[in-house]
Amino acid sequence: MSYLSIDPSITCTGYSIIDNDENLLSYGYIIPPKQLNNYNKVPYVVSLLLKEFYINHCNNIIIEGYAFGSRKFGGNNHNLIEFVGTLKYLLYSSTDIEPIAIPPKQARKLVVGNGNADKNMVYEYIKKKYKLEFNEKTKAQITRNMNITDAILIGLAYARKNNK
Repeated sequence: MSYLSIDPSITCTGYSIIDNDENLLSYGYIIPPKQLNNYNKVPYVVSLLLKEFYINHCNNIIIEGYAFGSRKFGGNNHNLIEFVGTLKYLLYSSTDIEPIAIPPKQARKLVVGNGNADKNMVYEYIKKKYKLEFNEKTKAQITRNMNITDAILIGLAYARKNNK
């Protein structure tokens, strides 16, 4: 079995494909064109995620759950919440598979061993585990890489949770 795991974001959605044995089969990020409004970004992102889903014969969709204590849920959180809700709906309606949400704190606890681990700790852990080499020349590139490692984290957490 393999899983499409997603770290949803309006500006850069990270994704990965992980199997039951924690093998990383594929990963990347999707940046919607800036000219698209938020409502048109969702179908754009979903169409590319579905290509990965079907190419890799995925059995489940795992998505990072909400982290309301996080700073990213500041003044504009309704846009992200709407984006994620619509993303989940479109993925479900296209696959008949209900996306499973795993809260970030739970994922960090299952994978890194510390639910309070920060993004940098997760980033370094995932890079080391899979021997990933990322372009890290700019802050934007590092942010994209962290979206990927967050997606990998969510997939790993699901694999570990189900293999216990």
